Amino acid sequence: MKLWYEENLKKLFYIWLFSSFIIFTFLIPPFQKPDEINHFLRATALAKGEIFCKRDNTGKMYFLIPFNFYNLPDQMSANILRYKYNEKFPLYELIQQRNKDNHSIKEIGICFLPFTGYLSNVIGISVGLLFNNPLLAFYLGRMSAGIIFILSILFALKIIPSGYKLLVYLYSFIPMVMYQATAISYDTLQLSIMIILFSVCLKYLLKEVISKKELVLFLILLAFFILVKSGYYPMLLLYFIFPYKKITNKFRYYFIFTLLLSAVGLIFTFLSARVTLSSTPSNHFINPLLQVNSLIHNPSILIHIFFNSLKSYGDFYYQSFIGYFGWLDFKLNYFIYEAYTVLIAGVIFFLIQTNKRSLLNKFQILLLFFIIISTTFIIFVSQYLSWSPVGSPVIHGVQGRYFLVILPLFIFAITQFAINIGKRNFYTLLEIGFIAFLFIDILFNIYNRYFNYNNIYANENALIKPFKILNSSSKKQIISLKTNYKFYLPVSSKKTIDGFTVILSTSKKGFSNIYTYVIRDATCKNTLRYSAFNTNELKNNQQISIYEEKFKAPIEAGNKKLCIFINPLSDTKTTGYINIYSLNDNILFEPIYNR
Repeated sequence: MKLWYEENLKKLFYIWLFSSFIIFTFLIPPFQKPDEINHFLRATALAKGEIFCKRDNTGKMYFLIPFNFYNLPDQMSANILRYKYNEKFPLYELIQQRNKDNHSIKEIGICFLPFTGYLSNVIGISVGLLFNNPLLAFYLGRMSAGIIFILSILFALKIIPSGYKLLVYLYSFIPMVMYQATAISYDTLQLSIMIILFSVCLKYLLKEVISKKELVLFLILLAFFILVKSGYYPMLLLYFIFPYKKITNKFRYYFIFTLLLSAVGLIFTFLSARVTLSSTPSNHFINPLLQVNSLIHNPSILIHIFFNSLKSYGDFYYQSFIGYFGWLDFKLNYFIYEAYTVLIAGVIFFLIQTNKRSLLNKFQILLLFFIIISTTFIIFVSQYLSWSPVGSPVIHGVQGRYFLVILPLFIFAITQFAINIGKRNFYTLLEIGFIAFLFIDILFNIYNRYFNYNNIYANENALIKPFKILNSSSKKQIISLKTNYKFYLPVSSKKTIDGFTVILSTSKKGFSNIYTYVIRDATCKNTLRYSAFNTNELKNNQQISIYEEKFKAPIEAGNKKLCIFINPLSDTKTTGYINIYSLNDNILFEPIYNR
């Protein structure tokens, strides 16, 4: 029996599905979706049969790309358009005669992209290669990925339990899902596999027995999902969502099989994470290995960094989850984002009201929440390692679209929790939680606004005193960059510290290391501020330069001294050094006082 809303909803769903497919495939100009340039080159190499990188005599890893394919982004003004709202797409480029020069050119820097993620794009790009037409290959690559996604959605609707079809509709109705499903990107295949994997999972939860063929199908889907895009390793735990009696009545066989499967999964996760970490492009200021070293020195700072990122970029995370287009340089009307908040909440409410039976027990619900939370945690940490300058106080590179595949699991977990504890209890708990959060947030923000000088959320414009510029008569102490350095800074309890000034002196070769500073209280235990020297502007400077850092919120001394650490994050062979000048005999690290 069909529910009253289903016929009309299905019609609207098909209109949206096919209309958005046309809009996002053809109206978005070439290479105007995130990272489409690198993804197009990687997919082109795969379409040519190059699964893995080649290595030249110098040890560099590369793919061979036809020159006309390699040159297509420049012809389409890809780099001119991105981030520049006033620049518009030159339509005449679409009808220009295409370059037929297909001699091979080496492309390095994309070897870390897994080939598995581009299989849906390769179908269309292969046809373009056959006709030696890069623009045709590009659009066919988008089309083939979009068609595979639509087929995945239709298949998911066919197999998912009827009470949860609304989740499939919601998933495909999010603009960012369709936007990325029609891109040249490994997101396309990941989004397609996820909705099938989720639907298969729900179907099996209703079965009394899962056959060997069905279990193999589920494991293949799960493994392929992980192979498409690194970082989603906790999803492997979905295997444990099924009670062992659904798989076999003999616990011994289940235990042995699960043990072997877990060993393979752990080894794969370790090797995959290691390869991804070591192959991620790095420079002096974004370096995954040094970032790990930084976190090892200050592990507790990660919680601070996480909440700082949520405070700074929370709106962006949500907006780029619903729809943030181009190279994340234009977005929807603010009302749309608010409407989707209501829509998602409405879907959760409707699923709770219409589904009487819980498909999961308490252990399975806890496992599902653990998978969601741990996956989110790994996404943030991986972006901190790969895209954030060493010692950065915030996490750079995280986008809302990374969490699209988690949405069905999250809503399912919420609905199962509500049904499991009882709808009335759930709504009561929701009300209590909201009121508690409201009061805590009000008190937290009042405290930070008026009374917490150390908090990162203070007003940036509150600091009006200029920096002190140190003069040449200042006494100095030379600190070797090869060792950690620690000293005490005498301060007055009546002063707050707005920042500091040090003299950075480079060798002729320039800096080749990253240095962090830690400011702690007199006990040297409680961290008040932690970050890295932002020496980008000094990278090629061969002269002594003044480095100034102004805190977003001042530090209240509260004691007679502070504990200062300066740490190099790796061994260095350079002869560079840091001069720390003082204006008085007893000050080695010159603070900026807010009097």
